[in-house]
Amino acid sequence: EGALWLYERYNSSLRLAHATDSRNMPVRIAISQPFRAQDEAVSLRAALGQFKAALRSSLGEGVQTFLLHDERGIVGAVALFGWQNTDEENVIHERFRQVRDIATLALRTAGERYLLQQENRMLNALYEIGRLSLSSQSIEDLGKKFVSTVSDLLSAPFVTLYLRDRESGSLQITAAVGEPVRLMGQESDTDGGVAGWIAQHARPLYLPHTSAEPRIIGTASKRVFASLMGVPLLVRGHVEGVLLAAHRTPGYFDERHLEQLMSVANQFAQVMEASRFTRSVGLLALTDGLTGMFNRRYMEVRLDEEIHRSHRYGKRFSLILVDVDHFKQVNDTWGHATGDMVLQEVSRRLIENLRETEMVFRYGGEEFLVILPETPLQQATVVAQRLCDAVREHPFHALDGTTTFHVTLSAGVAEYPTHGSDKLTLLAAADQALYLAKRRGRNRVEQLPDAA
Repeated sequence: EGALWLYERYNSSLRLAHATDSRNMPVRIAISQPFRAQDEAVSLRAALGQFKAALRSSLGEGVQTFLLHDERGIVGAVALFGWQNTDEENVIHERFRQVRDIATLALRTAGERYLLQQENRMLNALYEIGRLSLSSQSIEDLGKKFVSTVSDLLSAPFVTLYLRDRESGSLQITAAVGEPVRLMGQESDTDGGVAGWIAQHARPLYLPHTSAEPRIIGTASKRVFASLMGVPLLVRGHVEGVLLAAHRTPGYFDERHLEQLMSVANQFAQVMEASRFTRSVGLLALTDGLTGMFNRRYMEVRLDEEIHRSHRYGKRFSLILVDVDHFKQVNDTWGHATGDMVLQEVSRRLIENLRETEMVFRYGGEEFLVILPETPLQQATVVAQRLCDAVREHPFHALDGTTTFHVTLSAGVAEYPTHGSDKLTLLAAADQALYLAKRRGRNRVEQLPDAA
């Protein structure tokens, strides 16, 4: 039997990576004197001594210990135990010495790959959280997606988001993965538990071992949430919520996890601010009174943001400019009230046939504009055709209650950066493609010839 620890340079400790039996196995072992090239022998002896002492206190005698290291420093450590006799112990010990260099190289390579993967996971998580600001969903629905992203990032089975109720001022659980973290503190009647403590002090709480934490009450809770950390969500300097993550394994979370939690919390705080902004008084200035859609003013803001984001990450996105065919004829035949009803119904059909991350705006008159993040030209053309089909197949009713008629759409599609790398050029390209669709008979989707 045996166990493997990996060395974490940023906090000079060995972290348990694998064990045939993890019971009584220390999750983290501090190495106070890390490897240094100028006194290699001294550093290695000190580190090995600390490793042996930690295992002896947990597992007793009869454990063979090895440090895995190369010229760059300590990579990890191995403990082997459970011998039947001394001869068997000596044989296994010698065999491990023979493969130690290969094992060290393999761990070094795997460790570097793991760190790169963790960095990519962090960037992807921040990107996904940032994309939530593009959604028009409620803050509760955004919270559900947020805690799911955090749980995946940290591999944490318990993640709970508390947000402050605007009327009562109290913290309320908005979303959770797993059992909600409701740990109570010694002053739970006044501070609302651990979440209340974090909100009151406006600073993170890091408890890798809750069993030894006097501020938390309840043996059962300490068993379920054996390792805990939480951070406040600050919006313009005010605590608007608390994010908690917990794990059943004592010592599971480390300082790096806490840094990640703080980063995603800051990102979501910005999403909250943007979401509340669009739902506040400013919402009236950003929406169209007839259709309830975002208006052209807000479209220009979001288009600038999408251009900036796509340029930064090397992504493509597309625009669809849509126009209701022969709309003047609708007004002249059935009146402006029916014309308004047509625009409202077209708006609903467009929204129903778009994904949450895709945004549609009333561009002006009978024109609508759709922004499709991370969508190339050909895929955007398919989306545009789907929108046209949805409207063409929908029956419209005049206000006289007896007349049914149909309307069609023309659509022009443009892609960033193929048709333009700035807002004005891109909108002009979509407008030219729309003009081409109308010139070729309407009720169709077109893109500029040079992008075909």
